[in-house]
Amino acid sequence: MREPCPEKTDAARVNGSDRLRVLCTPSGGAASVRLELLNGWEAGMPDSDLLQKIRKQLGADQAQ
Repeated sequence: MREPCPEKTDAARVNGSDRLRVLCTPSGGAASVRLELLNGWEAGMPDSDLLQKIRKQLGADQAQ
């Protein structure tokens, strides 16, 4: 896996924290989801945890 570009990582950083804004855009016409994840999530987060966070945010977005 390629290392993320430092400039993009800094742009996505949430208020100087170790969290990043991430936009999850699925294929097949499903809605995109915005998440805040810990830096390094690409390598350190199991797919099942990411899927759980996406589903939770989708539910929150649909409730609005």
